[in-house]
Amino acid sequence: EANANEWATTGRVRYTGIPGLEIASSVQYQSDITPTSFSEKNDAWLGEAHIDFRRGGFGMRALATYWKVNGTTPEALGLDEQWGYYLEPSYTFTMANGSKLGFFTRYSRLDSALGESTQWDAGLNFWPIDNVVLKADYSHIDHDDGDDEQSINLGIGYHF
Repeated sequence: EANANEWATTGRVRYTGIPGLEIASSVQYQSDITPTSFSEKNDAWLGEAHIDFRRGGFGMRALATYWKVNGTTPEALGLDEQWGYYLEPSYTFTMANGSKLGFFTRYSRLDSALGESTQWDAGLNFWPIDNVVLKADYSHIDHDDGDDEQSINLGIGYHF
């Protein structure tokens, strides 16, 4: 029963003056993220900054973000502030037949509604043709409460 009468706005700056490099940041403000019949209005700010660098087959991505929700209920539930970041180096080889094989690893740190965690990922991507990718990765998540997770993920992507 959301009435969707509240507004939101987003601003972004981006620099791409060096080939292969993007540096950008954005900020979003929502005047009420709970557009329901709930009487408390909770405005929120989301900010992020990222770098994406590609040179030859080498790639490096980094992203940091911060989320601030104002209001007594989010604060009482410990949901008023959340943050995270990741670093992701990668390398992609182009094979003689035009297909590509890429390797990556990612280190992430997150403080969310589920608590704080550290995650390591390693994986590979295979592009048999430009717009199709086969993906496989391994993830290990260390939750600060001691409850750890491990998973193997497989995927297929199609870009059209």
